[in-house]
Amino acid sequence: MNRREWHWAMLVTLALVVASSLPYLIAWAVRPEGAHFTGLLVNPLDGHSYIAKMRQGLDGSWRFRLAFTPERQTGAYLFLLHIALGHVARWTGLPLIGVYHGARALAGIAASLVAYCFITRLGGEPGQRRVAFLLLMFSSGLGWLAAASGYLPADLWVPEAFFFYSILATPHFPLAIALMLVILMALAQPGREPSQREAMIVNMPTEVYNYDKPDEFRADPHENDIPYDWARKDG
Repeated sequence: MNRREWHWAMLVTLALVVASSLPYLIAWAVRPEGAHFTGLLVNPLDGHSYIAKMRQGLDGSWRFRLAFTPERQTGAYLFLLHIALGHVARWTGLPLIGVYHGARALAGIAASLVAYCFITRLGGEPGQRRVAFLLLMFSSGLGWLAAASGYLPADLWVPEAFFFYSILATPHFPLAIALMLVILMALAQPGREPSQREAMIVNMPTEVYNYDKPDEFRADPHENDIPYDWARKDG
């Protein structure tokens, strides 16, 4: 890959990140008078939970704690990306939502450039690599054709399944894509076969989500077998 091809990939990446930010800027610009735009468009229920986790970092904590429980807790090192972003907001004085979108843009840039490096590993002429990159960056499925019939396809509600939608939605989706591609490039090097242990780690199976019984592993709150004492605990 020569310098000219690399510059082209960077320009497309910047265009992609700018395009992913336009909906937020437009929503902010056209908000009604007296209304407040939270800065979230895709899955705001989860989005606000991410901002809440960042808030814990803003308050100086590195451990995640459940806010809505009477139980004593020491916290756990979970959701470290969002907590770290909260620390960035604390150090810089920037608003949480600004840091969130800044991280989303940077993660989008990283994922896009890593994706182009991955495509170059597959070979092909520069023109073929560019077409593959554009398809990866801006394409999706045809599920939107079924949206008019009331069916909600994955194209419209599973951001992590599509590159542009991932960058539009959150920082951690494109970051995860970038890390997965880095792992693949590290293992699938020309002339090198992955070891059995590496192959087992990469292909570790996970249980498929059961849409017919989404709560099969959730305890019934109306049963008395839940090992929890609802008595008040002071202190």
